[in-house]
Amino acid sequence: MEIDAQADASLDLESLFSGATGAARLEHLLFVADKFKGQELELEALRLAADQLAAASNVKLHREVLERIGGRLGPAYVLDRPQLEAKERALAAQSSVLDADLAAARATQSKDAVRAAHRALADCWASQGAVNEAMKGYMRMREFCTQPDHVLTMCISIIKCAVAMRQWVHVAAYRKRGESVVASSTDTMAKSQLAAAGGLYSLSQAKFEEAARSYVEVSPDLGSEFSDVISAQDIATHGAMCALASLDRPALQSLVIDSPGFREHLESVPEIRDAVNSFHASRFADCLRHLEAARPGMELSPHLAPHLPALFKEIRRRGLELHARPYATLALSGMGAALGLIPADLEAELEALIVGGRLSARIDGAAGVLRAHRPDARAGALGAVLAAGEEFVAASRLLALRASVLQHGLVQRSLGAGPGAGRGDAQRHPRQRDRVLSS
Repeated sequence: MEIDAQADASLDLESLFSGATGAARLEHLLFVADKFKGQELELEALRLAADQLAAASNVKLHREVLERIGGRLGPAYVLDRPQLEAKERALAAQSSVLDADLAAARATQSKDAVRAAHRALADCWASQGAVNEAMKGYMRMREFCTQPDHVLTMCISIIKCAVAMRQWVHVAAYRKRGESVVASSTDTMAKSQLAAAGGLYSLSQAKFEEAARSYVEVSPDLGSEFSDVISAQDIATHGAMCALASLDRPALQSLVIDSPGFREHLESVPEIRDAVNSFHASRFADCLRHLEAARPGMELSPHLAPHLPALFKEIRRRGLELHARPYATLALSGMGAALGLIPADLEAELEALIVGGRLSARIDGAAGVLRAHRPDARAGALGAVLAAGEEFVAASRLLALRASVLQHGLVQRSLGAGPGAGRGDAQRHPRQRDRVLSS
């Protein structure tokens, strides 16, 4: 779905991304700039990105943003090469100092000193946008971690780099490792960061239920601790959309509606909160209307936007399924009005549900109704009784046959079979019996 030009003008990027910081905010702004090339919103996103980069250490990205602006925003946003080159030299000198500190720490053979030096150097690379080098630096900390909190810090740092590079295998692996460290801990912040990372991983794989269950575990106390990866507003939006598309009604009630923590997250996104409440109250048209109102903002999320068509389709179909389930016959006109769908779209969605086996019904086009296919419970019960009776008769015949065979000594038993050996064995093998008795 493309956002129309009128909607573009009404989007306030400053407020939309107010909860994101650092790399996450830059990623959102550059995603918007790429999405709206040649439009007013592109320049606004590039201006905000340039303002943020002016105070940051990522000189390479700052240069690229200013080149994209190309003087269109006035002299304040013109590329100043000597200034950027001087900044690069200062950052290179800082990196050299940290390299020397690492060499000195290795000479001391102190694990804590080496670990701290690796972390400082990796942090420096990460701030300059050298994310791959930063991740390698954090990985080198592994053999020098002497405490559980050291391992946890390493895991979260690697996860941040892996999310930035979309290396989801590393996100999943280090999330699992981090969870094994905090399993018996009360560190709510660390658990919430790992849960948010798990939500991003599951969303990237289109595993919406897993993503929803991860996001609802994020404590509202997390605040801005992980906002350089994902903001609190995005946690609420991602979690709610995935929950609506995948959780059944009891799970939605317990994990979202009745969850004090996630309810607090939802308060930061009123349209999404109202959509969840409407869906739970079976006001599906209101739910879809709230979601459509929030959609322009959701289209600007680099993690969520690729999955929005699938999420909206699934939420709409789940609404249809829940709306139709209680009725034997339902007028298509009333159903379309209840869900805000035109007849053609409604019939297409119903056909998909019926073909997929999610709705046992048929569409009566002539009468304009949906007729549910209800199995005859009485006939089913009688059939079950008859089947049980036949099974009992068959089992009884087998028991009677076995008793008759044993009574007439028709069973051939081997020697040494024990006290259960039948008369038929002795009668059929008298010589063998005599040999056994005389031995």
